[in-house]
Amino acid sequence: MSILKLSAVELAEKLRAGEISSEALTKATLERIHVENERLNAFLFIDDAGALDVARSVDADRAAGKELPPFAGVPIALKDNMCERGTPVTCG
Repeated sequence: MSILKLSAVELAEKLRAGEISSEALTKATLERIHVENERLNAFLFIDDAGALDVARSVDADRAAGKELPPFAGVPIALKDNMCERGTPVTCG
């Protein structure tokens, strides 16, 4: 089964168990977004580099044994009416 068919809870469990990495999950998610966005045009801005930086940071923290929030490393999408430093706000 593709990891992209799993629920957020299942993904979080696999991340905590070390069965998948946040970087691999984020890369798979970004690939799917880019393929589907050509048809759906659901995303106006996709921050690949930022998402991968966060994923690598979560993986490093997990490897160092740091205590992480339950869904750390599970990719999310933010509605573009929410402000985030360094990204455009298009309110599209």
